[in-house]
Amino acid sequence: MQRSTLDHLIGLSYQCHSFEHFHYIESLKNESNSKLALCAGVKCFDRAIEFNDVNIESDSEDELLNRIDKSNVLTIQLLVCRPATYVRYKSKNKYIHSNLETVKCMRPVNDTHTDKAFLKW
Repeated sequence: MQRSTLDHLIGLSYQCHSFEHFHYIESLKNESNSKLALCAGVKCFDRAIEFNDVNIESDSEDELLNRIDKSNVLTIQLLVCRPATYVRYKSKNKYIHSNLETVKCMRPVNDTHTDKAFLKW
């Protein structure tokens, strides 16, 4: 996802499942803020695996939010998978990463909106 400015949020709300310890997309924030995520194919309850080519599965919730907050790049690459895919791979003790043959790279999504009101959560 290509943001137009560093201030632009992509409109995702993350949660960490405390028992099984995985990060998932809890919700897509209001429609205008989540446009990039929606266009990129991100859905609620997707499991977040990598953020900008770094595996985040072992990150605590604070570590993940800190990583996102300190991301000083316009391009955000997020590897997510559907819950059923996550369960299938984990049940077979397979490591999920962006170099798997089954990973589908979505076309780049560019943010063309620069209105300051658009940048608010």
